[in-house]
Amino acid sequence: MGFAVLLGVPTLRLTLLPEARGTFWFVWVAIAAVFAGVYLAGILMDKRFTSGSTQLDHRRYRVLWLAIITALWVVLLIGDYDFAWLAFPLFVLQLHLLPRPVALLTIATMTAAVIATQFATAGLPAEMAIVLGPLHILGPLFGAALSVLAGLSYRALDREAKENRRRAASQLPR
Repeated sequence: MGFAVLLGVPTLRLTLLPEARGTFWFVWVAIAAVFAGVYLAGILMDKRFTSGSTQLDHRRYRVLWLAIITALWVVLLIGDYDFAWLAFPLFVLQLHLLPRPVALLTIATMTAAVIATQFATAGLPAEMAIVLGPLHILGPLFGAALSVLAGLSYRALDREAKENRRRAASQLPR
């Protein structure tokens, strides 16, 4: 639900507010629709596989799916800074699906992209940039840190749950 809001708000803003529209606003809306479709397809495949309603093991495609939605996010970020908020749930996915060093490197790169985009689109007078500059850096850094903590916590809880299931299964009579 949260992911849909983070994608829907900038998409609606581009669609409904003339002052928010650029010349090619419809391109960004179309890319956002593709992003939503690819994201939803990956989530639905994961739910179907984990519920046992399909035999297709999609786990080997998870990283490809993550790479596609991350690339689409980069394209959306180029089109409109408001899509930057999607980075935070993507960080959690990266921690869940990628080896930790790769995930942390990807998160650092994406955070740098968010910071660079903020400064590029701020259009602030020099005296305001001095005051707001640290906030343009600290906000994304804190958001990334919180996402990493949430992702690592999820990973630890997932490992603990799997271990508890394994222990419970080993105690069942055969």
